[in-house]
Amino acid sequence: MRLLSIQAHTDLSPEEKQKQQDQLRQQFALENKGILSPEELEEFRLRLSPFGSRRGSLLAFAASEEEFRTMARLTLNEKPVPTDQSARDYETKLAEQQAEKEKVDEQMKVLLGKKRFAEYEQAKDPDFQNLNRLGRRYDLSLQTVSEAHELAQAIKKQVQAVEKANLPGEEREATLETIRQQARQKMIAILGARAAETYRRNFNNWDEIPDSK
Repeated sequence: MRLLSIQAHTDLSPEEKQKQQDQLRQQFALENKGILSPEELEEFRLRLSPFGSRRGSLLAFAASEEEFRTMARLTLNEKPVPTDQSARDYETKLAEQQAEKEKVDEQMKVLLGKKRFAEYEQAKDPDFQNLNRLGRRYDLSLQTVSEAHELAQAIKKQVQAVEKANLPGEEREATLETIRQQARQKMIAILGARAAETYRRNFNNWDEIPDSK
């Protein structure tokens, strides 16, 4: 019951959630010392690890149960990205978080290899997860989903480049309209008309490209 009451606070920052999870793990271990076996305590710790909390969203990433458990162990000390930029120790916390992430990433690469690590990173991307759900709905292959995701990332980079260029108003709008039209045509070619329209309408892939009206 304590577990449910703590996880119910969805308005907490990532740092606060992580702190509560750490406290919960410590409290659970103390309260159940001598009751649960070391293996059962280990299972509890892994389920509450940062990886354990995100595993359910990694439907497109194939790994063995032992690999998943090893990945969870690697993230036990993972720190969330600090959110309070006004805090005096923000830069210090950010540097610590990035250093820990780089360390974990290198360990993941050793475990998975570069190719599968790239697949794991892709599977964590919310945009890819949306596309993967769309793919299951329209019976699309994972390769097709990956191609659509690569296109979506390329579109974002094109839009960002236009925004940074500070083009005159009419030129900017004309350039963005060209990107929008080309993006729709390419996405239709990859996903098919129905899936591409569903993606555009529900996942707002082109919201970052303002209408030229």
